Amino acid sequence: MARWFLSFCFVLIAPVVQAGYCTGTDLRATLSDQEQAQIARAVQTVPFAHDNHWIARRGDQTIHIIGTMHLDDPRWDPVMDQLGPIVSGVERLFVEMTDADQADMQNALSRQPEKVFITQGPTLPELLPEQEWQQLSAAMAERGVPGFIASKMQPWMQTLMLGMPACAIENPSLAKGGLDLRLMDIARDAGVPVQSLEGFEELYSVLAEGTVEEQLSILMATLPFADDSEDHFATTAGFYFDEETAAAWEFARLLSHRQLEMTPQEIEAVLAEFKSKLLDRRNQAWMRPLLTAPEARIAVAVGGLHLMGEQGVLNLLVQAGFTMERAPFRSDP
Repeated sequence: MARWFLSFCFVLIAPVVQAGYCTGTDLRATLSDQEQAQIARAVQTVPFAHDNHWIARRGDQTIHIIGTMHLDDPRWDPVMDQLGPIVSGVERLFVEMTDADQADMQNALSRQPEKVFITQGPTLPELLPEQEWQQLSAAMAERGVPGFIASKMQPWMQTLMLGMPACAIENPSLAKGGLDLRLMDIARDAGVPVQSLEGFEELYSVLAEGTVEEQLSILMATLPFADDSEDHFATTAGFYFDEETAAAWEFARLLSHRQLEMTPQEIEAVLAEFKSKLLDRRNQAWMRPLLTAPEARIAVAVGGLHLMGEQGVLNLLVQAGFTMERAPFRSDP
């Protein structure tokens, strides 16, 4: 379940990699007429449910807000034709985390193994029923992590890994072609400063929050979707390029209720926890650097799901006194 949403945060999801891209089946074709109507009704109540590019204005300040996807895709060219000149013309670009800060995060994790591995207390085979551990171990082995390592890996890290499409693990260069990095390259070539909205410790405190047992409950909720990662990513990407991110969220909710062996109340509780932890609270924290930026023209590029909703970046800026206007996401064909 949460892997659907993690695919937006990462990508913020028989599989093949062809021509350097992820492939898969768009699962929207599996929806019944009733399910399509259910999603459409839910989306009607979501603020800023559509569109990947908005312009916020308050006084003399203008902010371009861009919803991104974090993996390479053959559909980026018209998007870059539209957004490249905009980013090269601003005075600062904000992203979730710059590539330099991401490298620092990886170095920090390598120096602090206790953040990634269970160094005290029971390991996962001791915490899980045998059948569930075997299922988890098999899913991680398919992602290149042998069981003896997975047994001691923190559940939050395994949840992230299960949230990645397998094609991205097989071909790490795909992450270098995501919209975030493309826009960072454009900004730097134009001499535009690029700044992270959050640092490693802030992000880690969110991802690793809770006890091992609490993290484990979310991890095991993602496990039923691990075998179909390319299809999940293809569907998420389809929603994204159609500029329908709120519909992607509602589709994931629907699929969770369809497939998980949990009560509806349990599913909704996990969804609410995920949304609060990985979307809403981070969006709220990002307001401080955005609202204190001194430049008159800035751009913000963050994962597509961060734009929508009551606590989305767009609505929070409106609450801070900005007006909001839709803007083109891609150039005309």
